[in-house]
Amino acid sequence: MKTEILKLSIIASLLLSLMGCEGSSGGDEHNSTIATGEVLPEGVSNPIGDTQNGEMDDCILPTDECVDSDDDNLSPAISRPNGLLPNLQFLPEVDMKVGVDYDYCNRVVPTNSVKYVYTSGDDNSADGSMSSPYKTVFKAVEDAQAGDMIVIRGGTYVETGEIRVRVPNVTITSYPDEWAVIDRSSSTYAGSNKSGIYLDVDSDGSTVQCLEIKGGLYALSTETKWDWDEVDKMGATNITVQSIKAHDSYADVVKVKPNSDDFNISYSELYDSGVGQDADDCNAEGIDNVNADRMTASHLYVHDICSNGIYLKGGAKDGVVEYSFVEDTGEGGIMLGFDTSPDYFDANNQEMYEAISAKAHHNLIKNAKGAGIGLYASKDSEVYNNTIVDTSSRFHAPIYFGISFQDGAENANRPANINPSVHHNIVSQHNDTPIVSIRYSDEFDGLSALDGDLHIDYNCYSFVLGGFTVPPIYFEDGRDRDANDNAWRGDFLEWRTHIEDDYNSENINPQLNTKSVTQIEECRYMGYKRGHSLTDDIILP
Repeated sequence: MKTEILKLSIIASLLLSLMGCEGSSGGDEHNSTIATGEVLPEGVSNPIGDTQNGEMDDCILPTDECVDSDDDNLSPAISRPNGLLPNLQFLPEVDMKVGVDYDYCNRVVPTNSVKYVYTSGDDNSADGSMSSPYKTVFKAVEDAQAGDMIVIRGGTYVETGEIRVRVPNVTITSYPDEWAVIDRSSSTYAGSNKSGIYLDVDSDGSTVQCLEIKGGLYALSTETKWDWDEVDKMGATNITVQSIKAHDSYADVVKVKPNSDDFNISYSELYDSGVGQDADDCNAEGIDNVNADRMTASHLYVHDICSNGIYLKGGAKDGVVEYSFVEDTGEGGIMLGFDTSPDYFDANNQEMYEAISAKAHHNLIKNAKGAGIGLYASKDSEVYNNTIVDTSSRFHAPIYFGISFQDGAENANRPANINPSVHHNIVSQHNDTPIVSIRYSDEFDGLSALDGDLHIDYNCYSFVLGGFTVPPIYFEDGRDRDANDNAWRGDFLEWRTHIEDDYNSENINPQLNTKSVTQIEECRYMGYKRGHSLTDDIILP
C-alpha cells in the first residue's frame, strides 16, 4: 500500500509541476481560494482525499492511475478530453451563517468622534453627545464630518428625508446591543428618486452596519459621476455594508452604480423588493451591480425578491458572490452578467462583456422561478460548489447560458459567454426542466449564448420525485438545431458526448438533508457545503 501511495504522490507532484503550480500564494482564508498545488491551511481537509491516515479515500484526480481505497489495487481514472483538472482550490471550511451577525453588532465600540441619535433627541439643540443627541438620522448625517461615527440608539426612526452621506469614512451603526430601524416608507412609490440611505460620490470608505432600512426607491444606493458629463466618472468606492436588514424597497434593495468599485456587503438579509410593483411585471433585484468592479457579496440571506436575487452586469469585473442563501425569487437566483445598455460599459471593454472574471461559489439557491445560476455575456467566469434546488419553474434552467440583447441597441455587441467553468455543483430538481441549457436566437442575424468550450465537470445532477431519482435528466443546446429548428436535447450520456466534457459528473439523487447538504459519497465534494462535514455550523433561516 505504501508503494502505491508513493506512486500516486509522484504522479500528482509531476502533474502539478507541469502546470506551473508549485509553491503557494498568500491570501485571506475567508475570501480567497487556495491555488492549485498550494499547501492547505492547518485543519483543512484535503479535497482529493484524506491522507492523514496514510490512505487516499477518493479517486478523483485525472491521472493515469489512482488508489482504490477498497482493495488497495490501482484502477484507471476517467480521461478528460478537455484536460481540465478537477477543482483543487477548495476554500477552507467556513461557517455557513447567513444574515445579520448580531454578535458582531453587540461588540461595536463607538469611537471618539461620535454623533448620537435617539428617539427623544432634539435636532434643533443637539450637539451629538450622549446627553444631547439628534432626533433624526437625517440631521446627524447632514452634520457629519469625515471620519464621524453616527451611533443610533434602539427604536424606529420615521425619516422623511433621504439620508445622504456626503463625506468620506463615515460609519452609521446601531448602539451596541440595541437595534435601530430607519423607516423610509415615505419614498416607496413609483416615480420616487429618493433612497433609504444614499452614499454620495464623496462618501468613499464609509460603512453602514448593524441596522435596518425599510423602504425607499432603493433601500441603499451608491452614487456615481458616470453620467455627469465630467472626465471623472467614479462612484462611491470602498463602501462596506455589513449586518443590516434592508427590505420593502420599490426597486432594487441594494443598488451599486457604475464605478462604485470595491463594494463589500456581508452578513445581511435583503428581502421584499418591488413594493408597489406588479408581481408579474417587476424589476427590483436584491442586489443590482452595474459596472462596479471587485464587489464581494458574502453570507447573505436574499429572499422574496420580485425579479433576480443578485446580479453583476455592465462589465463588472472580479465580482464574487459566496457563502450566501438565495431563495424565492421571481426570476433568477444569481446572475453573472445580464442585460445592460451600451452606455454603461467601460471604453476598454469594447466587446461589451457583461461580467468579467466573476465567481459564484458555495451558495445555496432554492425556488428561483428562473435560472438558479445564469451566465450572460460573461468572460472567464466560474461557478463552483453551489447547491441549486428546485429552480427554473417558469423559464431557463438551473444552470443557464443566456443571451444579453443589451437593450437592442444598434451599437451593442451582444457577445456570447466565453471560457466559463462550471464544476462541483449539485443540482436537484423536482420540476421537469433541462439541467443545463444554452440559448441561441435568430435575432440580430444569430446570437449564441456560448462561444468555444464549456468547461463543466464534477457535478451531481438529479430529477427527484417521491424520494427517487427519475431518469433521465436532460440537457439543451440551442446552438445545434434539427431540421425542424428545434434545439438539440439529449440525456446525460448524450450530453457528455455532445459537450465533450462532464465525464466525472453523476446523475444520482444527492439525498439532501434539511440543510441541503448531500448525504452520499458520490456527491461528497459537490455543493455549497462539502458532504459529511458537520452541519452544526450551518445557520440558515
